[in-house]
Amino acid sequence: ELLDDLEGDDWDLPTGKKSPPRVTPGGGALPEAKPGGERGSHKCFPVCVGGSRDEQGASPGRACNTLRCTKCDFSVIRFADVAWDAECDYMFFRNFYPDAAKLNARMKKAPGSASYACQCSWVTATEIESLKTTPEMRWVCSGHKPADSPP
Repeated sequence: ELLDDLEGDDWDLPTGKKSPPRVTPGGGALPEAKPGGERGSHKCFPVCVGGSRDEQGASPGRACNTLRCTKCDFSVIRFADVAWDAECDYMFFRNFYPDAAKLNARMKKAPGSASYACQCSWVTATEIESLKTTPEMRWVCSGHKPADSPP
Protein backbone atom coordinates (compact mmCIF):
# COMPACT_ATOMS: atom_id res chain seq x y z
CA GLU A 1 0.00 0.00 0.00
CA LEU A 2 2.83 2.39 0.85
CA LEU A 3 4.53 1.66 -2.47
CA ASP A 4 1.30 2.37 -4.32
CA ASP A 5 1.14 5.78 -2.61
CA LEU A 6 4.74 6.55 -3.59
CA GLU A 7 4.26 5.52 -7.21
CA GLY A 8 1.44 8.02 -7.68
CA ASP A 9 3.42 11.00 -6.35
CA ASP A 10 5.26 13.38 -8.64
CA TRP A 11 8.72 13.74 -7.12
CA ASP A 12 10.20 17.23 -7.39
CA LEU A 13 13.74 17.26 -8.70
CA PRO A 14 16.11 20.10 -7.81
CA THR A 15 15.33 23.08 -10.01
CA GLY A 16 17.83 25.58 -8.66
CA LYS A 17 15.06 27.51 -6.92
CA LYS A 18 15.73 28.66 -3.38
CA SER A 19 14.05 26.38 -0.86
CA PRO A 20 11.68 27.84 1.72
CA PRO A 21 13.27 28.77 5.07
CA ARG A 22 13.76 25.95 7.55
CA VAL A 23 11.43 26.20 10.55
CA THR A 24 12.25 25.39 14.17
CA PRO A 25 9.84 23.33 16.28
CA GLY A 26 8.83 26.61 17.97
CA GLY A 27 7.81 28.08 14.62
CA GLY A 28 10.66 30.53 13.92
CA ALA A 29 12.76 30.38 10.77
CA LEU A 30 16.39 29.25 11.05
CA PRO A 31 19.09 31.29 9.31
CA GLU A 32 20.53 29.83 6.14
CA ALA A 33 23.53 27.57 6.84
CA LYS A 34 26.72 28.79 5.20
CA PRO A 35 28.67 26.30 3.11
CA GLY A 36 31.78 24.82 4.72
CA GLY A 37 30.57 24.07 8.22
CA GLU A 38 29.08 26.00 11.07
CA ARG A 39 27.62 29.47 10.59
CA GLY A 40 30.28 32.14 10.24
CA SER A 41 33.19 29.66 10.18
CA HIS A 42 36.39 29.98 8.19
CA LYS A 43 38.16 26.81 7.02
CA CYS A 44 41.92 26.66 6.65
CA PHE A 45 43.34 26.23 3.19
CA PRO A 46 45.82 24.79 2.99
CA VAL A 47 45.52 22.90 6.28
CA CYS A 48 48.84 23.20 8.14
CA VAL A 49 50.58 21.95 11.27
CA GLY A 50 53.48 23.80 12.84
CA GLY A 51 56.10 23.82 15.57
CA SER A 52 55.58 25.17 19.07
CA ARG A 53 56.93 28.61 18.10
CA ASP A 54 54.58 28.99 15.14
CA GLU A 55 51.39 31.00 15.42
CA GLN A 56 48.16 28.97 15.62
CA GLY A 57 44.77 29.79 14.14
CA ALA A 58 43.27 29.96 10.67
CA SER A 59 45.70 29.71 7.76
CA PRO A 60 47.43 30.92 5.67
CA GLY A 61 50.72 31.04 7.51
CA ARG A 62 49.43 29.56 10.75
CA ALA A 63 49.14 26.08 12.21
CA CYS A 64 45.47 25.07 12.38
CA ASN A 65 44.30 24.56 15.96
CA THR A 66 40.94 22.97 15.14
CA LEU A 67 42.05 19.81 13.33
CA ARG A 68 39.79 16.77 13.04
CA CYS A 69 40.55 13.38 11.50
CA THR A 70 38.12 12.15 8.85
CA LYS A 71 39.42 8.59 9.18
CA CYS A 72 38.83 7.98 12.92
CA ASP A 73 36.51 11.01 13.47
CA PHE A 74 38.45 12.29 16.50
CA SER A 75 39.85 15.73 17.20
CA VAL A 76 43.60 16.13 16.80
CA ILE A 77 45.49 16.97 19.99
CA ARG A 78 48.75 18.95 20.11
CA PHE A 79 51.68 18.85 22.52
CA ALA A 80 54.27 21.67 22.48
CA ASP A 81 58.04 21.23 22.73
CA VAL A 82 58.00 17.45 22.34
CA ALA A 83 58.47 14.94 19.51
CA TRP A 84 56.98 11.48 19.12
CA ASP A 85 59.39 8.63 19.83
CA ALA A 86 60.29 6.38 16.88
CA GLU A 87 58.56 3.46 18.67
CA CYS A 88 55.09 5.00 18.30
CA ASP A 89 52.68 2.85 16.35
CA TYR A 90 49.00 2.68 15.47
CA MET A 91 48.04 0.51 18.45
CA PHE A 92 49.76 2.90 20.89
CA PHE A 93 47.55 5.79 19.76
CA ARG A 94 44.49 3.58 19.38
CA ASN A 95 44.82 2.48 23.02
CA PHE A 96 45.98 5.68 24.72
CA TYR A 97 44.46 8.63 22.81
CA PRO A 98 43.51 11.16 24.35
CA ASP A 99 45.16 10.32 27.72
CA ALA A 100 48.09 12.77 27.86
CA ALA A 101 49.69 10.97 30.82
CA LYS A 102 49.86 7.68 28.88
CA LEU A 103 50.86 9.36 25.60
CA ASN A 104 53.70 11.06 27.48
CA ALA A 105 55.48 7.68 27.66
CA ARG A 106 56.41 8.01 23.96
CA MET A 107 57.29 11.71 23.92
CA LYS A 108 60.78 13.15 24.08
CA LYS A 109 61.77 16.77 24.74
CA ALA A 110 62.23 18.73 21.52
CA PRO A 111 62.14 22.52 21.97
CA GLY A 112 60.43 24.21 19.03
CA SER A 113 58.61 21.06 17.93
CA ALA A 114 54.93 20.24 18.30
CA SER A 115 53.51 16.73 18.26
CA TYR A 116 50.02 16.11 16.91
CA ALA A 117 47.88 12.97 17.19
CA CYS A 118 44.42 11.58 16.71
CA GLN A 119 43.45 7.97 17.37
CA CYS A 120 44.93 6.68 14.10
CA SER A 121 47.67 9.10 12.93
CA TRP A 122 50.48 11.18 14.39
CA VAL A 123 53.12 13.66 13.27
CA THR A 124 55.77 15.93 14.76
CA ALA A 125 56.32 19.34 13.17
CA THR A 126 59.12 21.87 13.63
CA GLU A 127 57.77 24.53 11.25
CA ILE A 128 54.62 25.35 9.30
CA GLU A 129 53.92 22.43 6.95
CA SER A 130 50.94 21.86 4.68
CA LEU A 131 49.17 18.53 5.10
CA LYS A 132 48.50 18.65 1.35
CA THR A 133 51.89 17.02 0.83
CA THR A 134 50.96 14.10 3.11
CA PRO A 135 47.86 12.48 1.56
CA GLU A 136 47.76 9.68 4.15
CA MET A 137 46.97 12.32 6.79
CA ARG A 138 43.21 12.64 6.75
CA TRP A 139 43.07 15.77 8.91
CA VAL A 140 40.81 18.67 8.05
CA CYS A 141 40.07 22.04 9.59
CA SER A 142 36.82 21.94 11.54
CA GLY A 143 36.39 25.73 11.25
CA HIS A 144 37.40 28.91 13.01
CA LYS A 145 35.31 31.78 14.34
CA PRO A 146 35.67 34.95 12.28
CA ALA A 147 37.75 36.57 15.08
CA ASP A 148 40.37 33.77 14.67
CA SER A 149 40.62 34.29 10.91
CA PRO A 150 43.43 36.27 9.30
CA PRO A 151 42.63 39.84 8.19
